[in-house]
Amino acid sequence: MSPQLVDAVEHCHENNIIHRDIKLENMLIDNGNDMNITLIDFGFSVVRRPTDPLLDDYPGSPAYAAPELMQGIPYPGYSSDIWAMGVVLYILVTGEYPYWSEDRQDMYQQIVKLPLDFGPYSYLSKEVPELISWMLSKDWRKRPTIQQIKSHPWYLHWMEASSPLQVEPEPMDMEIAELKAPLTPKTPKSGKKGGSGRWTPNMKWKKRKLFE
Repeated sequence: MSPQLVDAVEHCHENNIIHRDIKLENMLIDNGNDMNITLIDFGFSVVRRPTDPLLDDYPGSPAYAAPELMQGIPYPGYSSDIWAMGVVLYILVTGEYPYWSEDRQDMYQQIVKLPLDFGPYSYLSKEVPELISWMLSKDWRKRPTIQQIKSHPWYLHWMEASSPLQVEPEPMDMEIAELKAPLTPKTPKSGKKGGSGRWTPNMKWKKRKLFE
């Protein structure tokens, strides 16, 4: 889960914006070296303050929809974005959806009732299933906030591991050592005594700089 996605959702929530359609298809990655991520498609987003009434419409993609949306019960919205981010993280570390079915009713049963399973993914560190399980809590009141996600041990470790290394360049010798067998010898001027115009092993290089 890119810190840029976390920062983007944090910025939205700090400005009372609930995205309501966070999914991989709405995350664009540029082709530059920085691999910047842009969160797009705010067609379902709403401006909602914490003191406003609960939301009672249910947009979004079923595979990323939180239980409260599948059940059609009023919800605050912010925690539903957290659920969708948890789905994104699950996909990124396993390659699969946490809950999936072609049948909508079966999908409903899975999201609302089926416990989250990490059985086939024993290679995962214990911290990442812990964070995902927290984000995919069935009860929206038990899901973490953005700040709690950013302070979680797995997220902190991931941030540290993904930080670019700061490597100090080694000093470069700006001069080539004096050589006795030049590739291009100094040719004596025509008419100079002893000057044959041909290279011999006794001729010497003059030091020259790599960079002027």
